[in-house]
Amino acid sequence: MMLGDFEVTVLSDGTVPQTVSQVATGTTPGRVKELLSRDHLEDPVELSINAFLINTGTALVLVDTGVGSFFGPGVGGQLQQSLQAAGYRPEQIDVVLLTHIHSDHSGGLMAKMSRAFPNAILRVHAREAGFWLGRDDRAKGPVDPKFFEEARAMVGPYQDAGKLKAFGDGDAIVPGIRAMPTPGHTPGHSAYVVESRGARLVLWGDLMHFGSVQLRGNRSGVVLRPSSGCATRGGCTREPQRRWKRRLKDWFASTCWPSNSW
Repeated sequence: MMLGDFEVTVLSDGTVPQTVSQVATGTTPGRVKELLSRDHLEDPVELSINAFLINTGTALVLVDTGVGSFFGPGVGGQLQQSLQAAGYRPEQIDVVLLTHIHSDHSGGLMAKMSRAFPNAILRVHAREAGFWLGRDDRAKGPVDPKFFEEARAMVGPYQDAGKLKAFGDGDAIVPGIRAMPTPGHTPGHSAYVVESRGARLVLWGDLMHFGSVQLRGNRSGVVLRPSSGCATRGGCTREPQRRWKRRLKDWFASTCWPSNSW
């Protein structure tokens, strides 16, 4: 699609099976089953994993990288094929932006033992990098140690090569693309606002997982550290929450959601 002067291409990384009742918070397995059945779905469901390629005319910017080979053969890992089908090569990518460092968004950073995007600068929020790449895991709460190991395996080679560059809240990444803090799912989770010639697109990862469950008026979600969103914003008062909900409703109002994957 064209967004002003920018070309934005959605790149499929394939799908991964997910048992909603095991990861959804604020609900029950029975309620999950009921809500999925309304859309003729059964648990587990197939979730789409996507990335976004933005050609600004002066830079090629990739947002997220899919799962790579993390989940085994036949489960995701289609990003490189999708990139080539769109007419691009991995060495052409100038900047890789991560919404966060979970393996289904950072897993495609590596191809076997090499950086999959050898010429790219990797950008991630400073809080996100500090949390996942820092060495004192015990002070970070009850998080499975494998998440830290995966983060270091994917992001570490870019850091070692001097290719990792952190950013802060609201920072401009390249002309026309800026970061917007959306902490909660992870401490440094970020969305990206893309603007050109008066047109705007907001890209995020994992703000919405299961539309059949989450869009039906309950408080279900998937949160790694439930307090982190409040803590990193200096406390969650009601008014900021209201403003955030209004903003999300505006975005959802103009979006067509698929019924069987996200």
